[in-house]
Amino acid sequence: MDGKAVLLKNKNLFYINNVRSVIGDDFKGKQFITGRIKKLQLVYDSLQARGIPLFVVIAPGKANLYREDLP
Repeated sequence: MDGKAVLLKNKNLFYINNVRSVIGDDFKGKQFITGRIKKLQLVYDSLQARGIPLFVVIAPGKANLYREDLP
């Protein structure tokens, strides 16, 4: 997080990076995402071989939860 924030509707404070993500301004591309998934699969497989479960949870950013407050 770069620490830059913006005050939007309803006096909600959002990190600018989260806002950029919601509007799709920082999309890294399908190849980048596919690479991350492959790395995660390697970790998963390694842990699975040892009998260790892996749970991946993607928490939404504030800007996703309060879209109505975005410009």
